[in-house]
Amino acid sequence: MTTTIEAQSVIGDNKVPVGNTNSEKSSVEMDKNALESAEPKEDRVPYSKYREILAEKKAMQEDKMRIESKLKAYEDEKLKEQSRWKELYETKENELKSLRDQAENERKAFIESQKMSVILNELGGLKNEKYSTFIDTSKVIYSDGSIDRTTLSAYIEDFKREHPDLLKQREKVPTPPSVAPKSNSAEDLSKLSFSELTKILNRQ
Repeated sequence: MTTTIEAQSVIGDNKVPVGNTNSEKSSVEMDKNALESAEPKEDRVPYSKYREILAEKKAMQEDKMRIESKLKAYEDEKLKEQSRWKELYETKENELKSLRDQAENERKAFIESQKMSVILNELGGLKNEKYSTFIDTSKVIYSDGSIDRTTLSAYIEDFKREHPDLLKQREKVPTPPSVAPKSNSAEDLSKLSFSELTKILNRQ
C-alpha cells in the first residue's frame, strides 16, 4: 500500500495542504476521457460520398421530370387527335343534315307544285297568276305519291264559292245540232211534185 504524505505550508495563520497535484490532474483527465468515450459519436459521411448521393438524387429527379414530360406530351397529342376526330365527325354530321334538309325541302316543293298544278287545272285557271296566292294547298292531302281526290273536290267547291271573281271565264263553245239537215239531191227533187218543190223554194 502506498501512503500519500501530505505537507502543509504555513502562510500566516492559514494552512494550505500540499499534496501530489500531478496525480490528481491525471486522474481528472482520465475521468474526462472516459466520459467522452461513453458519449455517442455522430456518424460522419465523407464529402465525396455526399456528392455521389446528391448526383444520384438529381439524376432521378431529372428522369422523373423527363418521363412526366413525355407522358404529358402523349396525353396532349391524344387529346388533339380526339378533338380532330370529334371535329371531323361533327363536320360530316352537319353535311349529312344539310343534305337531308335539302332533300326534304325539294320533296315538299315538288308536292306543293303538284297540288298547285292540279288545283289550277280543276279551277280552269285564274284571271291573273298573282291570284294563286289565294290558293291554300294545305287543304288538299297528298299521300302515297298522289292527290287525294276527296279533299281536292271539296276544296275546289269551296274556292269557287268564296272567290268566283278570281276565276277565268271559260268561252262557251256552240253546241252542234243533234240532227243534221237533210240535203236535197237532184234525184230527190225529181220525185217531188210541183207544189212540194214550190214549198221548198219558199223556205229557202
